[in-house]
Amino acid sequence: MRKAILLVCFGTANKDAIENCIVPMEEEIRKEFNNKYLVLKAFTSKTLINILKINENIPVLRIDEALFYLSSEGYEEVVIQPLHVMAGTEYEDIKEIMNTYSKSFRSLKIGKTLLGYKEKELEKACDRFIDAISREVPKDKNVVLVGHGSKNGSNESYYKLEERFKALGYDKLLIGTIDGERNVDVIISELKEKEIKETLLIPILMLPGNHAKKDIESGEKSWAHKLRKVGIEVEVNMKALLEYEDIRRVYVEEIRGLIT
Repeated sequence: MRKAILLVCFGTANKDAIENCIVPMEEEIRKEFNNKYLVLKAFTSKTLINILKINENIPVLRIDEALFYLSSEGYEEVVIQPLHVMAGTEYEDIKEIMNTYSKSFRSLKIGKTLLGYKEKELEKACDRFIDAISREVPKDKNVVLVGHGSKNGSNESYYKLEERFKALGYDKLLIGTIDGERNVDVIISELKEKEIKETLLIPILMLPGNHAKKDIESGEKSWAHKLRKVGIEVEVNMKALLEYEDIRRVYVEEIRGLIT
């Protein structure tokens, strides 16, 4: 029986992001499962797919194209692993596309996102996440983690993640989001209220690239610029989540749970 694992993310137009983040993820999965599965990637952003093809001549499929290809090539067992932090609207869109192909495979399953859980299971997922990135997050510094967030969906996962960080001794840590209620202005207000004069910014975004740089590190609308503008010294660690070996390991174990 032909088997495949499909990694799905929003995407990137950055060649280095693919080479430093997605390719290692693909290679680790192939090695972990003894090359018994075809491993391929798909992006949900048509715009980024087009830019990547034009600028770097790197072809990447959309998720519907990938599933059509696998079906037409006779693959019978497929695992879709979304490379997202939250189970937001994009995760639901992936499931919707997946459902249209439910009769095309003998087995078609989808994995959880990093924090795509509820209640006690969410708490455990947060602790796994914290353990995976803890080497880059000092307890003795003021730290602001910046997630993507959602304008329309729930940001419950981020609230629980901050709660768990604090329970584990990260008293100087805050979590904000590019979209959603805990935006840069809210975080600035909290930092000023605590009379904090310096902080370390760390994105909790899956991939590096222009989006992360523009929103967090550089430019007049970035978090770093806005913090400095109100007199807060800023250090930035732009390491993306898929650059953490232990984050990639979380995904490997999620996939393992779906195929065993």
